[in-house]
Amino acid sequence: MRRHPPFVLLLLCLLTVNGRAQTFEVASVKLADPNLGERLFPVRGGPGTSDPGRVEYSNISLRAMLYYAYGVAGNEISGPPWLAMNKFDITATIPPGTTKPQFAVMLQNLLADRFHLVVHHEQKEVNGFAMVIGKNGPKLTRASAEDTAAATQPPSGPVVSGVDEKGYMKLARPGMIYPFLQGSNSKAIHLIARAQLLSDLGRILVSFVHGPVDDSTGLSGRYDFTLDFSIDSGVVAPDVLDTSAPDVPTALQEQLGLKLEPKKTQLDVLVVDSADKVPTGN
Repeated sequence: MRRHPPFVLLLLCLLTVNGRAQTFEVASVKLADPNLGERLFPVRGGPGTSDPGRVEYSNISLRAMLYYAYGVAGNEISGPPWLAMNKFDITATIPPGTTKPQFAVMLQNLLADRFHLVVHHEQKEVNGFAMVIGKNGPKLTRASAEDTAAATQPPSGPVVSGVDEKGYMKLARPGMIYPFLQGSNSKAIHLIARAQLLSDLGRILVSFVHGPVDDSTGLSGRYDFTLDFSIDSGVVAPDVLDTSAPDVPTALQEQLGLKLEPKKTQLDVLVVDSADKVPTGN
């Protein structure tokens, strides 16, 4: 795979196919109030939502912004610890007709401009997992034909609509959310999926099992499911682990009939070469 030096990647990021810079019409980046807690949904608006002309990120870390800008999370990012600690409020006005790929480039350019972010990609062999079918078979509900068709189209409208009988938000359309499990003191997850691929689940689990998860089930359909699991000691201190839900491997086996098997795999890692802790002024 061809690799570019960091400054070349930065230059390529600032250009589109026709050589014109892709930037937001107006953007504001500032330090967030340190007294604010975590937001369940830190982002509002953007292409594919009911408010495509504006996007707002609330109390979000630079590390989390790399997910929205580059599509990477968990161990797909290599950088200093402060990337996950400092929090920011970011709002931007989006030019009409902006596509999701163009929007991602605009975010990359914004981070390069305000944080002087410089990154490059590296291929690394890491310990990961293959997600396979358990010995007793899968415990999955196939999504409706209507939802399966809708999942292949650009999303529109609100993500959630009301709550279910347990008090959890209901998905208004195909998608996946993972609020905290009720009564877990924010140490366990209640994942809710509607018309999702198992590869989508694997990408979410990366952040909780500390390694890439490849879908090796051979199940190509879309499914509706929920998954309750504890955040393990690699994410929070052992003395504050939640015991009301099982760890990820146990939850997958018991609730979805799936199993994680260790494997070596190649991972494309986004390496943060440099970034400013405080963004430049608006």
